Amino acid sequence: MRTTILTTTLFLLLAAGAMAQATLTVIDPDRTWMLRQGTVEEASITIEPQGIYADVGLFLTFSAEGSGITSNDSLEVILDFSLPEEALVYDSWLWVEDVIVKADILDRRTATAIYEEIVDRRQDPSILFKKGAGRYQLRIYPLPTDGARRVKISYLMPIDWSAEAVTFELPMEIINASMQAPDSLDVRAWMGPEWGQPYIPELPDQAFQWYQSPELGLFLRTLIPQDALKGSLSFAMDAPLNNGVYVNRNDSLKIYQAVLLPEQLLSLPEGPGRRLMVLLDYKADNTNNLERADILEGLRSELLAQLSPADTFMIWATSLTGLLPLMANPEAGEAANIEAVFDALAPETVLQEYGDLVSSVFEILQRIYDEGEPASILLVSNSQDESAPWNVEDLIDGITGSPGFELADFHIIDYQNTNYYEWWDWWSGSEFDWVGNEFFYAELSRLSGGSYRRAGQYRYKLRRALEAADPLRGSVDLYATLAGGLCYNRFMLGGSTVNVPLRRPLYQVGKYQGSFPLELDYAIVPDGLPQQASLSVEAQQAYAIDTLADEIWAGNYLLSLEGSSQGDATVEEIVETSINHRVLSLHTAFLCLEPNQGGEPCIGCIDPTVIGGPILIGTDEQQRGEQELQAQAFPNPFYRRVTLTIGHPDGRALSGLRITIYDSMGRLVGLLAPEDGTYRNGEFTLQWDGRGADGRELPAGLYFVAIESQQGRAQLKLAKL
Repeated sequence: MRTTILTTTLFLLLAAGAMAQATLTVIDPDRTWMLRQGTVEEASITIEPQGIYADVGLFLTFSAEGSGITSNDSLEVILDFSLPEEALVYDSWLWVEDVIVKADILDRRTATAIYEEIVDRRQDPSILFKKGAGRYQLRIYPLPTDGARRVKISYLMPIDWSAEAVTFELPMEIINASMQAPDSLDVRAWMGPEWGQPYIPELPDQAFQWYQSPELGLFLRTLIPQDALKGSLSFAMDAPLNNGVYVNRNDSLKIYQAVLLPEQLLSLPEGPGRRLMVLLDYKADNTNNLERADILEGLRSELLAQLSPADTFMIWATSLTGLLPLMANPEAGEAANIEAVFDALAPETVLQEYGDLVSSVFEILQRIYDEGEPASILLVSNSQDESAPWNVEDLIDGITGSPGFELADFHIIDYQNTNYYEWWDWWSGSEFDWVGNEFFYAELSRLSGGSYRRAGQYRYKLRRALEAADPLRGSVDLYATLAGGLCYNRFMLGGSTVNVPLRRPLYQVGKYQGSFPLELDYAIVPDGLPQQASLSVEAQQAYAIDTLADEIWAGNYLLSLEGSSQGDATVEEIVETSINHRVLSLHTAFLCLEPNQGGEPCIGCIDPTVIGGPILIGTDEQQRGEQELQAQAFPNPFYRRVTLTIGHPDGRALSGLRITIYDSMGRLVGLLAPEDGTYRNGEFTLQWDGRGADGRELPAGLYFVAIESQQGRAQLKLAKL
């Protein structure tokens, strides 16, 4: 009898508990068995870099188009999605007809009760809440069977910094969760003075162009066509580093951010090379937006970015008969080797649908044992076949007791994004919900001293896993203070500062009192041998950040609280901080109601995806060599004075020269007189003192110089500090 009850309960949980990292569902609330995949009819993304984070606005229009669902009543939209664990969700909008309703933030129990009551009354609400680390759910009601609903989700996305570029992933898993792909993806970016021309690394021919509007000023826009909406796309810019350091601040809020690249500040020891064993596991039914080619291309790109010639790598895939080698022998981590390996792989044949993950893990461990050398196993899987609660613990015991386990550390990324099952606390013995293979992966990585990533986009998870597999590890510390004051309430992204990869960039956000310069003392301790670097950042070297600095600081404070033991006092502090700063937490929710139910129309909210005029001046900011004239500005960014140098590629003299300056709103603010410049050796040189046409000094910000002559034209972007 006991067995029968347990089996029945388990079946009901499996039937009702299916969910996903990025799943879009339309459902009849009165007939919950009637659920289908929904459609994203329109998708737009707005972006504004904010230092450590990018401010991302995701605009989505949902419908039941193509679902085949039939109902005489209204439907409910359910979007389950994930973001990196460090991401911060800070706003939600719902369109009620043509009115924008900005969400209220409430404690989660209250918000949920209100939402469910209003759904029962067939009126307009939406609710957005956080289910766990990096896991979110958005619900909207009602969706007419032949209609559509529009929403916005605002979040702060952590940016990856390197010496050459800053990069973050676009939310393609969410967009590709659609039954039918949208016709295009509209991406618009507002760039501060420190940022260069953005680009999509995976789409090198996808150019951004300048647009303007009276309400929103200048912005860059690109329209990505449907056939280019890959499973993984990212947004990148040149890194605005000054000798390996970037600092911004909001002097009103007294909040700063700092980014440091260790390899540009200290002479890091070489450390041992990585012995990387990659195991690819693919289950076609468990992913709805990552093709085999996307999986291989993402792995290729991240190996190229992170491996060095001192590293070695070997790639296998699971198969019905066990381990399938995708390379003849291990290779050094040189770019040519990586490219050659992946050029020879055919995605449809090397990634088999029904591979045996467990036997493959045992085979790799046996190989490591036979070779007698430590190795890192990068397991890339979307399986959930190892999640059954009646045997998973025995499986883990078998793996941890097998030969080779003591020499291995598992770095696991779970890219499953459909068909998730949740195992509730009746099995796990806690309030945590284990999802899919999560318990298996989490325990395997923890017991081996490795890492596990489930939340976030595929490329992001790969990057974090390879970073964690770096054997050059130790302790790090970044102490910040002011020459004329102090810094406090500092938070490091990623949390831990002990036994961390030493090549990983350091990201810190904190508060300060007093005046710049900012003094930074950075120390690492590899193998017990401390190294230290001291830096001083003057006020004019720190870029400006807007009031989102408050959400960034508060969000990191909330993450630190959520990662601690949560007694009643901690939960109360989480709820209070979340509501006061409008940053979503585990214990709060964003709730939108129609105006006659208490929702407040947002009079000041502007939809930036429907506003935009003609391209300013010309097309994109052009690179040297692509312009009719050649132009340079030095220094750029500048503080009080900048020198403009203009010439023709063949050295011919310039005539009819006109130089105009526009601000970031597209307004003409200055006209430079050519007679104030000098012409020498085929180049015209002129200085600008940062003043407008009225002689007053212009504020810090982004400015554009349009240069025209009878021989051609050019365009420059200037950043005034």
